[in-house]
Amino acid sequence: MSLDVVLDMIVPVLLVYSFVYTAAYVAFSSAQLEKNTKTLIHRIVAPDQPPEPETISFDRLNGLP
Repeated sequence: MSLDVVLDMIVPVLLVYSFVYTAAYVAFSSAQLEKNTKTLIHRIVAPDQPPEPETISFDRLNGLP
């Protein structure tokens, strides 16, 4: 294989490699984003423990205008 043939193949090979790498990165990032979003939604909608009830007194309102 001559040097000219190798040099002529470098650009297309790098373009294909870049495209495949970018597509894989986008797919992985999208999957991670979807997983994280579903986890956050699950925490909000169906938390593991219900929130503790908080007693509010009128003394907390004294500093308000």
